[in-house]
Amino acid sequence: TSGDTGGSAIRAVESLGSSSRLGLVVLLPVGRVSAYQRVAMTTSQCDRVRVASVTMDSDQLDDVIRTATLQRQRRTADGDQCDGTLLCTQNSANWGRVLFQIPAYFYAYFSATRCIGQQVQFFVPTGGCGNLTAACLARAMGLPIATCAANNQNAAAHQLISEGRFLPRPSVCTTSVAMDIANPYNIPRLLSLLAGSRSRAAELSRRFDSKQPVELTEQERAKLANLGVSSFVATDADCQATVVKAHSELGYLACPHTACALLPALEPSSADADKVADSTGANSGANLAPPRVVFATAHPAKFADLYRARGLPTAPAETAAEALERLSRLPERCLSWESDSIDDCVAKLHGLIDHLLAQSLSA
Repeated sequence: TSGDTGGSAIRAVESLGSSSRLGLVVLLPVGRVSAYQRVAMTTSQCDRVRVASVTMDSDQLDDVIRTATLQRQRRTADGDQCDGTLLCTQNSANWGRVLFQIPAYFYAYFSATRCIGQQVQFFVPTGGCGNLTAACLARAMGLPIATCAANNQNAAAHQLISEGRFLPRPSVCTTSVAMDIANPYNIPRLLSLLAGSRSRAAELSRRFDSKQPVELTEQERAKLANLGVSSFVATDADCQATVVKAHSELGYLACPHTACALLPALEPSSADADKVADSTGANSGANLAPPRVVFATAHPAKFADLYRARGLPTAPAETAAEALERLSRLPERCLSWESDSIDDCVAKLHGLIDHLLAQSLSA
């Protein structure tokens, strides 16, 4: 997890009760989540949950989880693992999560306009690009939307959208921690929507997976433009200023991730908004200014320190501080892994999963 999914997954597993055989392993990057996010994960007392704090960034942990998942699938296929165990991931590397984000665009579209055929512009905080992929699929299904991928300083989606190329690089730390992803694992899914053949899609995916530069053809860039996608990059200073602006002008306390998307959405002369055009061929609503919808990412309670530093209330009525204090009184159950390679971390992950399986089978 880069900050949000881990805590949500833990609460889901805890809610299933002691009779469930579903186990959960959460890997979090050391020093790259907020204090509230960390204790929300490390203080779980559920016996079917294991949390490990790893000296890697979120991109590296994505590689770890993907490698471990594929290895265990091969073991099952080869007959080396015959206990019926299924392994999946809860972040948007799991296609199911992207699939269930698509209806959110339809719901938001029909909530934002009563004029069917009018275009609606979405501003989406973008990290792993799962939500962006869902937007592109909704558009491909016929929904008349345009999407602005709002990036923090890691700007991986911005590079692909604005320049037609992708160059792997290390991630940088920002206050929008869950978006500190420089090599989004959904980029190959976006590329597959643009490729004209299976062989081209496979080639683009191989280049991304092997950390090689990816260059789009002119035709592929045109397909991306036809999906109604634009991009925006917000600096850390921009995000924090937008948090203050949103509170003072709208009375809304935005998390730093949401602020990345609010910044272009609140700009009345936004170049992205000016580019929006009705491409559906429908006459109704063609002359109306497109409604704007911002997807909010995280609950503001997770970022109380950011708000206090800027003289803003924590969210809401000091509940963040109270929750943090309550969680801090609980004993932490967290492994500390110092891993200097993907293979080393994968081996540790396999060992932890095997331990959970043995515990489950003996219960």
